[in-house]
Amino acid sequence: MCERYALALRGHVFPSLGHRRLTDVTEDDIVTLIGSLRVAGYAGWTIRGDLTPLSRMYSHAVRRGGASYNPVKRLDYGERPRVERRQMRVLNREEIAALIDAAEGGLPADARCGGVHRLANRRAAWAHVAG
Repeated sequence: MCERYALALRGHVFPSLGHRRLTDVTEDDIVTLIGSLRVAGYAGWTIRGDLTPLSRMYSHAVRRGGASYNPVKRLDYGERPRVERRQMRVLNREEIAALIDAAEGGLPADARCGGVHRLANRRAAWAHVAG
């Protein structure tokens, strides 16, 4: 997780806000950052993930007296990145069998010993349940 946070801060947050003092960043600056990431084509989940380490950094600064508030936590609901929820597709019996077959053929020989047997057992169990 630490690497993800560092990547988010270095790649997205610091280029936009890194030149500013911690106490000078406002909610409007965060909204501008969100807008620029949207324009750049980043998904809501990615933007939300970028805001997480920023918010944690501010929470730490508030607790230690380095900032008076956390501008990320002050965002209105409509200002926060929207996250699209996609409906998960359920595989049918044939698709599950094809997936297991593909996994069996694509595993290295040393991994086949333990993992493929479990996959085969799952396939047998699925055949029994799906009847």
